[in-house]
Amino acid sequence: MDGSRYMYVEGRYLNSDGKALGEATTSIKIPIFRGAKRIQHLPAYPLQYHAEKETARRELIRCGRDFVSLMGIHHRDYEGKAFFINDKGIIVGRHVRGRIMVDAIGFQESKLDYPCPRVQKVTKRYAWLVSPDAAAQIKLEVVSPDQLEDSDFLICSPTVFGFSLGSKAFCTLSLLI
Repeated sequence: MDGSRYMYVEGRYLNSDGKALGEATTSIKIPIFRGAKRIQHLPAYPLQYHAEKETARRELIRCGRDFVSLMGIHHRDYEGKAFFINDKGIIVGRHVRGRIMVDAIGFQESKLDYPCPRVQKVTKRYAWLVSPDAAAQIKLEVVSPDQLEDSDFLICSPTVFGFSLGSKAFCTLSLLI
């Protein structure tokens, strides 16, 4: 709309609204460029092209397992990155070291204007293999955390919503080290 040219990439990932685990979407714009560019220099690219694919895969699976284990309300010691959106709508990052409360529901109730991803129910895996008609008849469902496989952990959210007790502020906490 502003006249800039870019490639629009939309992705799906597993996230939680504090009650259920489901699918959320995100998008990124890759600005147009001339000539060739190394894929690693793009803001997003497939995992198969990562220079350390197996290390990144293991880290994403670990992060996904941590994400699922933190569904609900949890009190933890935390050291890492935290983010919040200030009054001007700018994302501000800070380092947090200390006790936190992971609580997506409390976060969303306290930050009504905060842009939180909408979690949607998903169709059962591989339904289209049975038949196209059967896939269309399968109802949407919430993902059960105890039925996740490594490929599901790969696409879990890398952040959780919480409250920093030291800063006395709600923030988004990174699970990636």
